[in-house]
Amino acid sequence: LKGDFELFSALWNWDVGGQLNDGQYDVVGKNYVNLGNLRSALGPSFRDAGGTLRCGTPGALVGGPNCVPFNLFGGPDLGVSTGRITAEEQRAMLDYVGYTQVQTSGNTGTIWYGDMSSELFDLPAGALGIAFGAEYRKDEYFNQPDSLVAGGFSSDNFQEPSKGETSVTGYYVELNVPLLKDVTVSNPAAAKAR
Repeated sequence: LKGDFELFSALWNWDVGGQLNDGQYDVVGKNYVNLGNLRSALGPSFRDAGGTLRCGTPGALVGGPNCVPFNLFGGPDLGVSTGRITAEEQRAMLDYVGYTQVQTSGNTGTIWYGDMSSELFDLPAGALGIAFGAEYRKDEYFNQPDSLVAGGFSSDNFQEPSKGETSVTGYYVELNVPLLKDVTVSNPAAAKAR
């Protein structure tokens, strides 16, 4: 908003405003490894009476009933081509140790400001001008990594949640004081050079 008004025979110009910026960013990453599930999936394994692959030994399951053993030494296809596992079991292995991570970050910026200016009175060389104002600025930021990344259970680099903010209030006063008008300043060095 801006406008003007008259006070003490002087015209004052004013200007006030604000700005709000808000952004949030979600990042989705595919094909990361859940290290906790991988830890459970490596080691002893067996097929139960129904032919289902299980982690651990018949008397001591590891990783709960949903754990799928990972055939680390089965080659590029984890053992499908050799007939050790089926394509469905391969998919179950990859799904158990793999995951899609989601990270969220964002920032918010807030600005408020106000300015006033006027020419107060005339001096011999021109009008005496004044301007003053204030501004408040606040910036906030947060980063929330994927929970497995923050817990150290991801193949991605470890990262903790973070957030922070800064705020600044600034003020200013300016004077325009004309001291000379229609004055020629001679430069003796320039005159000699001609």
